[in-house]
Amino acid sequence: MSWDNPNARFILPAGILFVVCCLAIPAWAGYRPHFMETRVGPFHLGGIVALAQFFMAWIAAALYVRTTNIFDRDARAILDDTHHREVPEPHPTRSRHQFSRS
Repeated sequence: MSWDNPNARFILPAGILFVVCCLAIPAWAGYRPHFMETRVGPFHLGGIVALAQFFMAWIAAALYVRTTNIFDRDARAILDDTHHREVPEPHPTRSRHQFSRS
């Protein structure tokens, strides 16, 4: 995968961030339970982190949709450009029957 590809520049960092955040909650809960039990107002920090992960997933999905819409627009422009080009006629001395097997 090349960093010149705009798809790779978005997907790879976003995927790594998402996996790290998904693994952070069970790691913190297992290795630092006192940290996750810390109260912030009426909530535990573990609940806040879990809720933040939910919102992060929605934000990542929204960013992905926005980014793919840009890619789709670019791909559509390329397709429109290729469809408007003139297609060369086949060579007049060759017919498709010359290449078929009898």
